[in-house]
Amino acid sequence: MDEAYLRGVHIAAACNNDDFRIPEWPAYFSSVISVNMTNSEGDQLFYFEDNSLIEFKAKGVDVKVPWSGGREKVVTGSSFAAPRLAGILARLLSVYPEISPTQAKALLHKLAKRVETPA
Repeated sequence: MDEAYLRGVHIAAACNNDDFRIPEWPAYFSSVISVNMTNSEGDQLFYFEDNSLIEFKAKGVDVKVPWSGGREKVVTGSSFAAPRLAGILARLLSVYPEISPTQAKALLHKLAKRVETPA
């Protein structure tokens, strides 16, 4: 992760679904943009107001996803929140392709709504 970070690679990763305080990698590397799930609508992004190990929250509860046989399934998990954050990051990088991971994280904080860190 650190090598990717030093090369300017942007990485977003989901945290532990059962307890976000339980270390799970790569989300807990400081060079990674970590994300947990919330039940918000659309592409709203949230960030924790203190120095939590998990920095962001995005929609990851009751997400409708394509499934086999042309069906859809409703799923929940931080793994479904991570692609939403990655999509927001991709849109940011499409406008500012030269920004560093640190700059991108700072801009994501500016775009996100602040929330209290869960206990």
